[in-house]
Amino acid sequence: ANIEGGGFISGGLSGIGMAASREGGSDSMMQRLQKVMDLEETDRDTLHLLIFLFMQFLAQPLLAGKNDETNEKKTALIDSVLRHMAGLMGYSVLEKTFSVPPAKLRASPVFNAFLANLPQVLDHNFAVAEKIINIIVPILQFCPANHRLPEMRQPT
Repeated sequence: ANIEGGGFISGGLSGIGMAASREGGSDSMMQRLQKVMDLEETDRDTLHLLIFLFMQFLAQPLLAGKNDETNEKKTALIDSVLRHMAGLMGYSVLEKTFSVPPAKLRASPVFNAFLANLPQVLDHNFAVAEKIINIIVPILQFCPANHRLPEMRQPT
């Protein structure tokens, strides 16, 4: 991802709206994000390493802060990053739908890093495990599926 050349870091997020306007569609934000990631030459190793480090961070038991305001800020920040990570895997937490087919999800470096470090997070940090269970279950149900329908909803 070249910064001077308008790579993923510098121009990727601003390109979300431009990609949708070029195609004239009214796609959801998740679908636009996936289109931009497909258009941009994302660095798979960098994405894998970022998710790996984030999952390693989540596996560490968080030290209880002395004041509640600090803990609330940390919790809100972690929740936000978890939603973005789910979005990178093509899962919308709000809509509870997937914007990518299961085969593409399985090939994703974000999914692979998430799945590889998931047991460590679940074993070492129960507080975070309780938070991310709403993301884990739909992803684990969806990843082995072989959907042929255009609308990919969470399995029930």
